[in-house]
Amino acid sequence: MKAFKNILLYILAIAIGMIISYGIMKDRQDKDVINNNLSIIENYFSTEEEINKEDLKIKALKSVVENLGDPYSVVLDKDELDSFLEVVEGEFLGFGFALNKKVEGDEGVKVGRVYKNTTIYDQGLMARDEVIKINDKEVKDLDADSITNIFETSQHINITVYRPATKEIKEYSVNKEKMKMEAVDYKILDGDIAYIAIISFNSNILDEFENALYDMQDKGIKKLILDLRDNAGGDLQLASKLESFFVPYDIKDIFKYKNLRNARELKFQNTRKNIFSGETIILVNSHTASASEVFADSMRELDLAKLIGTKTYGKGSMQSVILDKNNDIGLKITTANYTRKDASRIDGIGISPDIVVEQDDLISDIAYINEPKERRSIRLKNIESLLARKYGEKKAKSIVENGDLQLKMAVEELSK
Repeated sequence: MKAFKNILLYILAIAIGMIISYGIMKDRQDKDVINNNLSIIENYFSTEEEINKEDLKIKALKSVVENLGDPYSVVLDKDELDSFLEVVEGEFLGFGFALNKKVEGDEGVKVGRVYKNTTIYDQGLMARDEVIKINDKEVKDLDADSITNIFETSQHINITVYRPATKEIKEYSVNKEKMKMEAVDYKILDGDIAYIAIISFNSNILDEFENALYDMQDKGIKKLILDLRDNAGGDLQLASKLESFFVPYDIKDIFKYKNLRNARELKFQNTRKNIFSGETIILVNSHTASASEVFADSMRELDLAKLIGTKTYGKGSMQSVILDKNNDIGLKITTANYTRKDASRIDGIGISPDIVVEQDDLISDIAYINEPKERRSIRLKNIESLLARKYGEKKAKSIVENGDLQLKMAVEELSK
């Protein structure tokens, strides 16, 4: 099974705020326009090349969906579908790191994240290193599709990176391996304040979160910071079940979605598994999207949490994935939109936090709360070098020295 796309993991994840419904696409035989005209093409089109009717059907369907004008509705071919489901399950094949989107004009592409417990993590690749060569090909000469193709089709890659922190050139060689995406990272901060970063709403989230919370409750924590910054979403059913850990037993419905065409409502109900009722703060930023921002907004609507950070992304639509009868393709389409109690929506708007704390997203400690001291030092130097290009050296140094202001504000609020 091909693995997608460490390189486009964030882009993939942001489109997941969804439910997978394993439905069946019905055969229309020769009654529909596409099949009728494909039969004409197959019988009468003059060519020496073989006509792949099934391939043309998929391309025609993709064109139909593209013309809906919805960036979250797409047709997934077999490889894309396999990769999509792997990410939802939290396990996939990859090289142990994710790349940020390539910026036109840059010499390289920045490493967004290096996954723990992988070969390349042990070799020393760092977040914010810049990949300048992949398999001896200059990254500056490659577009995003070419880079993606290398990652998809290769079982082994060699990369050359530039490390801004030390101005070193480093070489890494790694095989594709099976990885498990951790759903949470956690730590006890000051006194009775706990911190849990929700990295992904994948299939591991409920067990990992429950274990983390119980572990810290046994050590006396009473207040909680949930970090949803840079969380692009995931399975809505899992998000609602996670929220049930906080919701009182007497509340039946947690949040709801509504189909804008037929007005049908989908209510996500409380599973009545409350395990925490202490004071809670949720950290959000402009990359908090889909299931994660619905979770945050719903927690606030139920008076269960206060939000700190910056305005969220603004994706309240839900996608359903409908598989064809042979599981060869999947139709992922928007089927409903998150609707608040007052009937307002967040699509294209986002949600504003209770306390706004502006900071550059690079400085956030999300997924780095337990980072070893040496790696943290190098990562922060990398960040300072990157920020210097944007703000100048003096301001970049000040940003790094000030640290994660949003997290500090959350600790301050819970310490009152």
